[in-house]
Amino acid sequence: MTGKPPVFLRLAPPSRSTRLWIFCQCVKGLSNFFRRNDRRVAHGDATTAQGPTQAIDAKVAKAALDAKTSQNVKVARGAKVARGGTVPAVFRQARQDELSDVVRMIVPSTGDVDVDLALAVDFVELTGQRGIDLSAAWVMDVGGQVAFGLLPVVAPGRSMSVLLPPVVFVDPRAVVQLIHTVIDHHASRGVLLAQALLDPAQRDVRKMLTRASFNEMAELVYLSVDIKRNPVEPALPEGFAWDCYRQDLRNVFMQTIERSYGDSLDCPELNGVRGADDVLLGHMAAGEFDASMWFLLTEHQIPRGVLLLARTPATDAVELVYVGLIPEARRRGLGKLMLQKALAETSAQHRARLTLAVDARNTPALRLYYRHGMKKVCTKVAMVRVLSAPSITPAA
Repeated sequence: MTGKPPVFLRLAPPSRSTRLWIFCQCVKGLSNFFRRNDRRVAHGDATTAQGPTQAIDAKVAKAALDAKTSQNVKVARGAKVARGGTVPAVFRQARQDELSDVVRMIVPSTGDVDVDLALAVDFVELTGQRGIDLSAAWVMDVGGQVAFGLLPVVAPGRSMSVLLPPVVFVDPRAVVQLIHTVIDHHASRGVLLAQALLDPAQRDVRKMLTRASFNEMAELVYLSVDIKRNPVEPALPEGFAWDCYRQDLRNVFMQTIERSYGDSLDCPELNGVRGADDVLLGHMAAGEFDASMWFLLTEHQIPRGVLLLARTPATDAVELVYVGLIPEARRRGLGKLMLQKALAETSAQHRARLTLAVDARNTPALRLYYRHGMKKVCTKVAMVRVLSAPSITPAA
């Protein structure tokens, strides 16, 4: 991490749709693991289906924002009680009537009540569209008050994303204990990887997650380009062809993705954390999976790379979920060809934007994206914890 100020402070304020896309990325996390209307979660060695998501609608979001004037008083009181130690903090799953508290804590405030309301409504709608169970939220209960809340989201690929408030109003030591409790709960149910995406300016939250055994893995750069004209489908060199995903090519896709990790500059710390099948499930759960938007690039029928695209629900965008070439296929201009294919496919899907996230250390990829008109939207700090050992809370 370079310690530079967040990029979005030097740019024009993102539009509502862009803000929603950015927030989608934080919900989705690094492994692209959500599947729309898929409520399956890991449970031990088996996979079991959850019941229907709790009935939450825009009224919940509005109630959350109507309470904003009392938020600081309520939360500050909880912080004081927690630090004073006179009333012990209780860590538990949220009740139905507490979900609006968690929503207003998690959704970042812009300072504009109307915009905040729109973002909260968008968030509630997003959870419904993606089958995210808001009732999975956890809270820190101090003297009968919700002093802090977070939302763990578990989905295919045995990963989970932890959605946290942007500011910590309570004793960080108590929040660390809450995070450990939530992580241990899901680790016992088969989750292998926990992750959080934070604004670079959230230094206190980053320190708190570090105390909760998370590691800063990378700074991710979020890019977007408007499709202003119909991009031309790139001509393939002789001997090359595209194959779309189908079930009999599943292993070929998995093997090619795995081979593309060799000497990769994109989040190499994640290599080997999960098996190839979990990784594939994670990619499939990004946005709206459509097999016709997953491409295998072959040369004389030999796999050379993959391009995985998905429509992003509730936006006008297509996301470049993953693009990778095997080591021997690099430095041949094929990366440019695959990006041009992504632009052409976005146009064919009648979507207005192509979006992606890339490791800030991946300078060659950034140069390629900028040459094709992509612009930086913001940056996020990716924090990851591999769930292979029980939690140990540091001594105060």
